[in-house]
Amino acid sequence: MKIIVTARNGTRDFECEPGEKILHAGLRSGVELPYECATGTCGTCKARLTSGRAESEWPEAPGRKYFKAEGDLLTCQSVAPSASAAPSSPERDAGDAWPGDGASLATAARSRSAR
Repeated sequence: MKIIVTARNGTRDFECEPGEKILHAGLRSGVELPYECATGTCGTCKARLTSGRAESEWPEAPGRKYFKAEGDLLTCQSVAPSASAAPSSPERDAGDAWPGDGASLATAARSRSAR
């Protein structure tokens, strides 16, 4: 699944395998995403899902106390959903995002490519 991250200093994109944590996929791809603990406790990796889907592996993570909106997530605890989880409904609207379509995130922190 393609992940697009928009930060204060630009936009980066990378591939995230189903079940892979978004933070790990970004780092593996050379995109330096903000994080400190990578365990869900500090909230440094907080981002906002602006389109698409992501699933939290730890919905009760302490870092969630820094959330301000429904679409906020921790990239260290959020994974790309499996493509097999997509509903097979003929009512799907063309504008709806489903697993496998990708996800877009926004973060207040700076993001950069590793050198």
